[in-house]
Amino acid sequence: MRHLSRAIVVTAVVIVASACGSTPLPPTTTPSSTSIAPPRVISPINDQQVETRPWLTVENAISGNRYAILTYRFDVSPSPAFKEGLVSTTVFEGNPGGRGSTETTALLPAELALGTRYYWRAQAVDGASGVASAFTPTATFSTFGPRPGLSMLHVSTTACNSGIGVTFDGTLTSDGTVARFVVPDGLSAKDPTLTLEFSRASPGWSGRIFGDGVGRDANEIEIAPGSPGAALSVQASDAYGRWVGSFDGNVGIWNRYHDGGICSDHFTWVILPPR
Repeated sequence: MRHLSRAIVVTAVVIVASACGSTPLPPTTTPSSTSIAPPRVISPINDQQVETRPWLTVENAISGNRYAILTYRFDVSPSPAFKEGLVSTTVFEGNPGGRGSTETTALLPAELALGTRYYWRAQAVDGASGVASAFTPTATFSTFGPRPGLSMLHVSTTACNSGIGVTFDGTLTSDGTVARFVVPDGLSAKDPTLTLEFSRASPGWSGRIFGDGVGRDANEIEIAPGSPGAALSVQASDAYGRWVGSFDGNVGIWNRYHDGGICSDHFTWVILPPR
């Protein structure tokens, strides 16, 4: 009887509110979902080329309870069965606090491998009831890898640009004593394009990075912004045909929408030979 009485009271409230021509207020206690239609994959899809820490976007799921606060689990794996190298992250619907948007986006917690095809899927979960939707159909993307005839530089960041690295095509020359990587596309004609040059030291290699450049995904990097031509010191090593190294200092990073800014960070980088 106690459950029946409560149902009658709730029904009465809805009827009164409707009669007054107003929208009923959300209940004080958020009720649970009993069923959830799965979200729909938006991007990336169809082997789209992306950075090693991509944004994943879905159209929101539909819950039988309009007031449910849903979270979304995103799975990424190099295996279509999601049994190997699984990376998962969970976010609130609409980001960051839940509800209020028709799409939900997640940023992976760490960088993926370069030049690799990945499979991904998502599902919605109502934490109050434990009810979960089915997973979306599996979608695919590929992380940036070297192109024919061009070397590739990938710069990784720990804090700047939300931890999203930037990838560049360029040319690499080396005579065994001095090596130089140059990006052909800069931000302006008056400043040098992004350049890494280093020479053999003991141990390893050392040199500098300077200039500015436009990356694969239209992201931009400028070394020591405000001081054209200023350089930052780099450390490097040559391992199995690929160069790896690091540098510290002020760098400007902007995405294709010109969001971003100048920050100081510890950067790591890798140069891969042409495919």
